[in-house]
Amino acid sequence: MKWILTIFVLLALLQRTSAQDATSDSISNRIVVIGDAGDPGSVKDGKAVVLDAVRKKVAMDKKTTVLFVGDNLYYYGLPCEGDVCYKPGIDALHAQ
Repeated sequence: MKWILTIFVLLALLQRTSAQDATSDSISNRIVVIGDAGDPGSVKDGKAVVLDAVRKKVAMDKKTTVLFVGDNLYYYGLPCEGDVCYKPGIDALHAQ
């Protein structure tokens, strides 16, 4: 898992370096890395705190790629339809 994050950080740094060489100072690509998005502790008043913060701080346009790095659903993944935990799980995935 750490090596994946390391690769994305390096790619982001390489992208930043190549963007600085351009005549324009506009952003050509943006990568947002989010982990543990399915953590029940990250939900407050029915809203995903981290996801809402990212939406407010980062422009979600064609230049933005959001990368979810695991733990999208706690604790055992998405249960079968009809299970009491299905709706919260599918809602979390739709929010992501």
